[in-house]
Amino acid sequence: MDDTHQPPASSDFDTLVLPHRDAAFNLAMWILANQADAEDVTQQALVRAWRALPQLRGGSARAWLLKIVRNAAYSHLERRKRSANVVPLEEATRRREKGERGLELADDGPNAETRLIRADEQAALAAALEALSLPLKETIILREMEGLSYHEIAAVMGVPIGTVMSRLARARGQLRRTMVPQATEGGRNRAL
Repeated sequence: MDDTHQPPASSDFDTLVLPHRDAAFNLAMWILANQADAEDVTQQALVRAWRALPQLRGGSARAWLLKIVRNAAYSHLERRKRSANVVPLEEATRRREKGERGLELADDGPNAETRLIRADEQAALAAALEALSLPLKETIILREMEGLSYHEIAAVMGVPIGTVMSRLARARGQLRRTMVPQATEGGRNRAL
């Protein structure tokens, strides 16, 4: 048997890659907008990462895994497009209403008004994020929700760091333009 293609030690994978499983799923979910597809892509990416772990030489295991997830998600989107397996508008609307796609904001307590305001803000933010182009959306998700550095985002997306900075600025600007008018409606002034 050829020893050069041995799988990595399980403990290396467990300590380097598995702690980033949730971030991998979150990215897949934001790109694919479908929980089952995101779960499948995350699983595929974890298998690929396990097989390729010997290729990880320094650097961020998180960024490395997210790059694998991103590539797998885009491949999945291409296959989906080719098969023309489109979710009907009614199904997509039902999924959004069920909350399959959204951000969770912390609940300050049992106050019903606070919960309603937070739910409103959550829905508005999710809609604003959804309106962004995919490159802008994934850049802001990687930075603001996954906490990656500009260098890590550039590595994940395979673009220069200047492109990352530009996309972040554009995404933040579009979110601000979308969210600020909503925050000032009715006399409330909650800026981003």
